[in-house]
Amino acid sequence: MTIIATDHIKFAPDTLARLGEELIPNPDQGIIELVRNSYDADAGSCTVDFSQASNSIITIKDTGDGMDLEAIQNGWFVLGHSAKADDANKPTRKDRLPVGDKGLGRLAALRMGQVAVLETRPRSQPGVLYRVTFDWSEYVDQKLVEDVDFEIEKGSTSRKPGTDITLKQVRARFGRRELDRLARNILLLSDPFGSSTGFKAKLVAPGFKDLEAKVRHGYFPDAQYRLEASLSKEGLATARLLDWRGRITHRANHSDIAGKEGASPYRAVAADLNLWGFLLSGESFSTRKSSVTEVKDWLSVVGGVHLYYRKLRVPPYGDHGHDWLEMNLARSRSPEERPSTNNSIGRVVVEDPQHFLTQKTDRIGFIETEQFHELRRFAMDALEWMARERLRDAEVRRERDRIQAPKTVAKAVEKLDQAVKDIPNKYRAPLSEAIRKLEKAAQREAKVLREDLQLYRSLATAGTTAAVFAHEAGKPIFRIGVLVSLIKKRALRLLGLQYKTLEEPVDLLERSTATLRGFTAIPIYLLKRDKRKAERVNIQQVIDEVLGVFDPILQDAKISATRESADFEIYILGSIALLEAIITNFITNSVQAFNREDSTNVARKIVVTTQVSGKWVLINFSDNGPGIKDIKLNELWLPGRTTIAGGTGFGLTIVRDVVTDLGGTVSAIAHGELGGAEFIVKLPLIGE
Repeated sequence: MTIIATDHIKFAPDTLARLGEELIPNPDQGIIELVRNSYDADAGSCTVDFSQASNSIITIKDTGDGMDLEAIQNGWFVLGHSAKADDANKPTRKDRLPVGDKGLGRLAALRMGQVAVLETRPRSQPGVLYRVTFDWSEYVDQKLVEDVDFEIEKGSTSRKPGTDITLKQVRARFGRRELDRLARNILLLSDPFGSSTGFKAKLVAPGFKDLEAKVRHGYFPDAQYRLEASLSKEGLATARLLDWRGRITHRANHSDIAGKEGASPYRAVAADLNLWGFLLSGESFSTRKSSVTEVKDWLSVVGGVHLYYRKLRVPPYGDHGHDWLEMNLARSRSPEERPSTNNSIGRVVVEDPQHFLTQKTDRIGFIETEQFHELRRFAMDALEWMARERLRDAEVRRERDRIQAPKTVAKAVEKLDQAVKDIPNKYRAPLSEAIRKLEKAAQREAKVLREDLQLYRSLATAGTTAAVFAHEAGKPIFRIGVLVSLIKKRALRLLGLQYKTLEEPVDLLERSTATLRGFTAIPIYLLKRDKRKAERVNIQQVIDEVLGVFDPILQDAKISATRESADFEIYILGSIALLEAIITNFITNSVQAFNREDSTNVARKIVVTTQVSGKWVLINFSDNGPGIKDIKLNELWLPGRTTIAGGTGFGLTIVRDVVTDLGGTVSAIAHGELGGAEFIVKLPLIGE
């Protein structure tokens, strides 16, 4: 063979779009890339100016080292490879480890405008200015990228070293939402935790100063507790937990954090984890200078655990909705003494001088190698250790209070008796009698509470046990559903028209599987932790959600359930869990009533009506079943009283207690408007 020519791979101009704006679709991420470049250039500050955005002009200015001709030609003009990548482990003049990489984010930012102008003043050449103008319209009629030449101009300047980038005729729209997201990213970029990076990025845009003031203020001294954990370069973890006074309450070695003796080292880069947890209640802030509202507003911007790589934050870790350490999931499973993304702020700091971690091409996160997974596991294990220690402390406090309570009461009674002895005789007898009556009333109340506690502990045990079995039952039920679907497809293919002989039993299997899935979903749904917090509760929304969960069961029982309500939202003060307890028990009662032998209705109905009456909301729950029989209405609410075979007799007792706790009343009608049982719950309203 004879070599007749040589050539090289060529790129069409459309490739720029693929590598630029299509690879990094969010325009604010391109801006952040230019700010990161400023950090790598040893800038002390970088300003992103949106003051002329209405004229489609955005400028990014920094006080870094600038670029000389060689850096422009061999750095800025080379895509897919950064000169900084060759020196990724070599500190800069200001002892910074470079965070830049392939230059694709820079391309995405430059292409935001129809025209981009680079002006740079290299520190190595005082008084020199280089300018390059990128006019992307020049590529429109070109076949190849390399067919377009850029002119590099050289001039003189009296300005200090640095780089200015001006984007003109910007196509991307930066509305309020985009600017807020950009502002948050800029503020969090260089660490708002009080440590100095020698670098500050700022945004010139409407509302930024207010947001900056909120972030920069910092409420770290108001934290209830603080976790400090470290991972050495050998992969060994240590941690300590501090209280709000800054006193160390617990320490952990590697085995404590990993959860077992002789645990292997984490196969990850060295890292530090810091987390500040807040108890967002009025009581905990009663002695603080700041308020709960101020801290909540601050956490709404900076909350979550952020990841800082070589001093700069890497998204999306810590972004809203990106709970990369699964804090909220852990809290929902075991809520006590655990932080969430809403009540804590934290950071994982990684230097990685050996460049083991690699960011994705779009710079949104890291490639999830073993090193990254092990880093994440260390952070999650440290949080789990902290939760265990805080839970143990809480149990110790509860046990101490339980033991101390009778002694405290006895001392109070003794002190009261002594005080009675010191008053004149004519007042002593009636006062002593009043005190004795109070003691007897308190003892009766304590007895009732102990009985209630025993009842509800038993019910809680039954509920949690049901949830566990429901979760486990979900697996074989899912497999049954898959197998039924497979049998149906194969039978149709093999039997053809003869499949009709199997159609009815197969359809019944499908419906039964869906019903079983509905049964398994209910206990897990009702026991979700976040529903038990006190808040404003939207009644119609909760009723709709409960009816939705019960829908497969109601369909299988051929029961039609509807809600009738006002066309405006109705709120009560309580918790979702309490309202769900009311609705769930009423639905369960109706389903059981329809299954009684004396239930003859073909078109089974359940109707839930809500209406406002003055300062109250009335929830009317009725059905067209056989109604209430063989029991007096005032005995319905007694524990264990039931007329339904297999019933527990606790459902309406729970309803009565819940309604009482919510400050309302509940009554029953044996045969209501639909013919069956009817219950009317009356609860106090709260405003919007």
